Amino acid sequence: MASGTTNFARQFQGLNIDEVFTLARDGDASALDEYCKRVRPGLIQIASFQIYDITREEAEDLAHETLAVFVQKYQEVTTSSTAYLRSILYNNMKNFLRGQIKSRQREVTSNGGTYTHNVRSSEHEVEKRELLERAEQTISGMSEPCKTLLIGLIEGYKVKELWERMLELEPNLRRSTFDRRLYVCRRRLWELLGIEL
Repeated sequence: MASGTTNFARQFQGLNIDEVFTLARDGDASALDEYCKRVRPGLIQIASFQIYDITREEAEDLAHETLAVFVQKYQEVTTSSTAYLRSILYNNMKNFLRGQIKSRQREVTSNGGTYTHNVRSSEHEVEKRELLERAEQTISGMSEPCKTLLIGLIEGYKVKELWERMLELEPNLRRSTFDRRLYVCRRRLWELLGIEL
């Protein structure tokens, strides 16, 4: 069994994520498994980084849900597979946050105005803190526009609020240019952090 696993790993050794995806889209089921295996840790890290009050288990669930949708639709991908995967993850994160808001509203009602936060494991707290520290160190070496955007995200600003801040600094900035800049900065950050997404 171990030998089979080793051969499986060797089959994709030296291939980058895009090359593995090309094999998967061409019908190689083992390549699809390898692709999902590679991107899953990154999905968990991004969910943990982007959502403050999230447990390790919830981040893993989001990764699982994202991959479940991706596996159903990956044959439709015509551009970047990782961009497509991130778009699924961001949609799932929005749904998760909406669910959290509704859950909190129900708890406030049922508990007479009290709200109990999710209990996060100390191990996950350490992972998140380490990821945040690495992210902040990485961002400090990036371009000024990226610093402004990414630090804003870390501080909890919504994209709409960042757009309004950037307009104050650059009155002629187009929204499409802003969206592209945000995408490039996020992608660069994940690359520098070693996240294959």
